[in-house]
Amino acid sequence: MKPITYDLGSPVPSRGESARTNAGPAVLNLIRRHDGVSRTELARRTNMSAQAISKIVARLVDEGLVWESGTQSVGVGKARTRLSIIPQSRFALGIHLDRSEAFVCLVNLAGDVQSSTQLEYPSVPSGPETVALLSLAVNGLLETDEAIRPRLAGCGIGMAGPVDHRTGIATAPNNFAGWRDIPLASMLSEKIGIPVAIDKETNMAMLSEHWQAPRKGWNVVIYVGTGIGAAWTIDGEVYRGSHSDAGEFGHTVIDLDGPLCVCGRHGCVEVFTSPAAVVQKYDLATGKSDSSSKPVAWNSQTTAQLAEIAGLARRGDAQARASLYESGYYLGISAANLVTLLDIDNVTLAGPMLEAVGPHYLLGVEDGFLITETDPQRSAQISVSPDLHSERIASGAAFLFLNRVGT
Repeated sequence: MKPITYDLGSPVPSRGESARTNAGPAVLNLIRRHDGVSRTELARRTNMSAQAISKIVARLVDEGLVWESGTQSVGVGKARTRLSIIPQSRFALGIHLDRSEAFVCLVNLAGDVQSSTQLEYPSVPSGPETVALLSLAVNGLLETDEAIRPRLAGCGIGMAGPVDHRTGIATAPNNFAGWRDIPLASMLSEKIGIPVAIDKETNMAMLSEHWQAPRKGWNVVIYVGTGIGAAWTIDGEVYRGSHSDAGEFGHTVIDLDGPLCVCGRHGCVEVFTSPAAVVQKYDLATGKSDSSSKPVAWNSQTTAQLAEIAGLARRGDAQARASLYESGYYLGISAANLVTLLDIDNVTLAGPMLEAVGPHYLLGVEDGFLITETDPQRSAQISVSPDLHSERIASGAAFLFLNRVGT
């Protein structure tokens, strides 16, 4: 089975027969986001004719995706019929594939997680080993209710980049040792018998953030996980770039003479700001390590080492606090560079390691960001979303397919 291609959003097309054919996902998403909306309101929101909306809604009802959930009186005249989605009518699988674990979940059309499982492994498995592990996990979730399988829209995977979402190939994901041009989507699709798509975990984090209410304007999510990444949307649509590599924020160079990065360059944002960078910075300052020649890279000890440093910082250790603050400060400055470059409206700091790095790191981010944001008239807003963890990213991966239901 060939890997599919897809669009992240569901833009409303222009009027005409092709519009009525292709606008189903957009209309379905509006019904999901505005439970109880009427046909009249749908026509207003989409700028489509009442006749076109009626035909699309009729098809969605016939397919068992939408039901008429009641009526709403609007004064004189006939009451308007309210529309709601049927959450259990379609499902999708979502996977967050990290370097040390994978989170797999089953999500319904409303975006609710129905069931999930988590896999942990001491080192990054090979491509075929990963496919075997994921297929077992997927089949384990599905075997509890075989009636779900015919209603599956597909399976999405969010993982570290670079990946090519158009072909489903993990081209060279950072810190995935031995991974090079792995056709992950087609390999897993063949095992589980449904379409599979892959994308960057940062894009899936952004999609999860925007699932209920996409923000207008330009918005960035900076993701602090085992590495540093970013994703941005333009009026609710994720921007990927011409080669599917937009958002490799962690591998933009800010110091040519800086430490060696796992990507092979020196002085990347990630080598100053990632959890692994905090550990190296602290170890060098305290004499635990006497060499910075090795790449700054996540390993199986990083989580425990970071927890120890964060604990020392809470107890007043000056060097631990300095290592965390300086790493955050670099990230704040780098985030402000994105704002300057792209004229961003909102920056959201997210990821599973935010709780681990703690308040001194976040204080550094805030100081670094604010000191370089000098124009109060165009200053972006920065916020923290610490709950954007693996489950949310896996759900975002499932939304890749749920966004297309109704086509």
